[in-house]
Amino acid sequence: MKKENGNSLIEVIIALAIFNWFAS
Repeated sequence: MKKENGNSLIEVIIALAIFNWFAS
């Protein structure tokens, strides 16, 4: 499984955004 750094970075940002939305 290979992922581009840009794609993985976007996934991390989305995950953090969802986590913050649930945590708020």
